[in-house]
Amino acid sequence: MAAVDSFQFLLREMSRWCRSYCDTLALVGAVYAASRAVVLLRGCCSVVRVHFLPRVLPSQKLTRRYGDWAVIYGASEPVAGAYAEELAKNGVSIIFVTQDQTSVRDAAACLSQSYGVETLVVLADFSLDPAASDTIKDAMRGKGHRLPGDLCGRGSRFLPEPD
Repeated sequence: MAAVDSFQFLLREMSRWCRSYCDTLALVGAVYAASRAVVLLRGCCSVVRVHFLPRVLPSQKLTRRYGDWAVIYGASEPVAGAYAEELAKNGVSIIFVTQDQTSVRDAAACLSQSYGVETLVVLADFSLDPAASDTIKDAMRGKGHRLPGDLCGRGSRFLPEPD
């Protein structure tokens, strides 16, 4: 049985045995630290892009990009009201399509007064009459809206492509 008579001897033997693994473990640690640094850098770039650049650089106006008018369906819903307010803040005039004119007329008047945009309320109920799209077509005529299909319903079976 071998006896270890000194700590120095034991330490020297253990370090000789672990030396081959130290380089491998150092490489694994360096790769892990580099991957965490990349994740941190990506997060910092995202914060700068989302929170700081829009405040520093002027963005393209919505009216120049999409047109002067937006069509909002289900205008009596709270989400549609918030969406309409954000559009009005950016100077986009709004055509509200709703089944209940009373609550929407007040909101439309408030947006017109607060943000200086034009609003138009159209009463249409597609569940009762698919021909209700005629009133929306008449309201949209000459307004020059160019919003994508998911925002204004272009390409649906009820509404035509803009003129």
